[in-house]
Amino acid sequence: MVSTNLLSTKKFIIYFNLIIIALAITLLLLNLDVFYVSHASTGMLPIITYQTYSTAETSYLYVLIISIGISSYIFLTKRLKKWESLRILFISLLSTIPIIFLMLLIINPHFVIIFPTGNAPTRLIEIFPGLLFIMILFIAFFVNMLLMIQQEKYLSKYFIALSLFIGALLISHVIHESGHALFVLISGGEIVEFYPFPIFLDGFLRTGFVSYQNVSSTLVPLVILGGEILQWIAILIILFILLRIKIPKMLTIFLTFLLAISWLDFPLYTINNALGLPHWFVIGCTHGDIISFTIYTGFPLWAMILLASLQLLIGIIILYFKVFIKYVSVRIHLKKDILP
Repeated sequence: MVSTNLLSTKKFIIYFNLIIIALAITLLLLNLDVFYVSHASTGMLPIITYQTYSTAETSYLYVLIISIGISSYIFLTKRLKKWESLRILFISLLSTIPIIFLMLLIINPHFVIIFPTGNAPTRLIEIFPGLLFIMILFIAFFVNMLLMIQQEKYLSKYFIALSLFIGALLISHVIHESGHALFVLISGGEIVEFYPFPIFLDGFLRTGFVSYQNVSSTLVPLVILGGEILQWIAILIILFILLRIKIPKMLTIFLTFLLAISWLDFPLYTINNALGLPHWFVIGCTHGDIISFTIYTGFPLWAMILLASLQLLIGIIILYFKVFIKYVSVRIHLKKDILP
């Protein structure tokens, strides 16, 4: 009876995915209008163009169809069973795609337009029925992914991990913005505005914001790098706790997420901004602290990129030897214990 229920649930998930794909393709063929936006230059220039985009001109449905294809393959195939941790990770990450793409609509629609006729930033002015249909399909895909995760028997772990990750992400932004505020006070300046959490300012979502006054020009570079300095201090403290202090498993997972996010903060800020990309690829400023520091001080950007790449490389090496190699060695020992 149990196996029959499991099989019927599995079939329902696959059929549901096929229905979503069929509806997505239908929307692409109908090419309905999605939204009406305004494009502006990246500086202080006025609006340069207004444009309406259709389903075929945005990446929503293409990403949805590809995500369903990948998730269905991972869900059905037995070849990946030996990489159970990776299966869980991929399915968990794919389930966040609807959330990310619906957030992009609010943050900056520019990132979902395939060939924008204007420059970023792009502001949403009006939405059309095509977008509402897309949102329904994305929600349906998210629900189906939750059914898939439940079928894999880690639904509660998924929500716990997702909550811990979001919490770590918010705390990381608090640390970063608090670093700026702290060095403003150390420099003898005054804090005018302090927003340690993501907030909408001037029609755009900022991951955090600090404005100040009465800081000596010689100390401004210290304030600019204050966020990264406090992040580096946080990294050292977290490493000490994880390596030296025995703490509950839930706190260990939270601190591991916080460590990873804090470790990536400087490399992504530097490399992405140097390429003209937002701090976190889809969110954050494109002209942040590191670029501002190099312009203000004349410090070469290539040197900052080199330091950022070095920090990223160290993180990859630690991940490889402390996580991947450990995971492989544990599996080898388990196989040796099981084999006669």
